[in-house]
Amino acid sequence: MSRVKPFVVAAVTMLALDLLWLGVISPPLYQAHIGPLLRPQPDLMAAVLFYALYLIGVDVFVVHARPGSSVAQVA
Repeated sequence: MSRVKPFVVAAVTMLALDLLWLGVISPPLYQAHIGPLLRPQPDLMAAVLFYALYLIGVDVFVVHARPGSSVAQVA
């Protein structure tokens, strides 16, 4: 249970921030600069796989870093 709660908190936080970024903040910026390169619909399977791997990496290397590790060691 000690590894589940931090993982869920990180997942919910990342999802909320990413939805805010992709849904509200970035669309005008992306349309203006890379509009022709954007797909009409996002590839949801690729997004799910990326976030699963990304969150596992965050969990292993950051959330559960050795106690007393410096920011440089975690990075």
